[in-house]
Amino acid sequence: MRYRFFALYAILPVFAAVFLSCSSNPTSPYDPSNAKMYLLVKSSMGSVTSDAVTDTVGNTISIGINGNLPTCIDSVKLRVTKRENNKLSDSILTV
Repeated sequence: MRYRFFALYAILPVFAAVFLSCSSNPTSPYDPSNAKMYLLVKSSMGSVTSDAVTDTVGNTISIGINGNLPTCIDSVKLRVTKRENNKLSDSILTV
């Protein structure tokens, strides 16, 4: 009976050591490769999307950029395209 408890107490630290040594180190959330920019477009009706907006002439739309880790981003280019009479015109904004 005494040997059963000894075996249990001898095996328990081995399992604990294996469990603790098999964990991998997590990556840092502040790594520059995790830096991202997000586009926000808001129509005159108040709907917010992240890619495109369709609105009528004369109404004001809002365009915004949000990002995490802004110290890791040195420049942002935003291309705004306007369709008028089946003709596309665009402009590139640099922030």
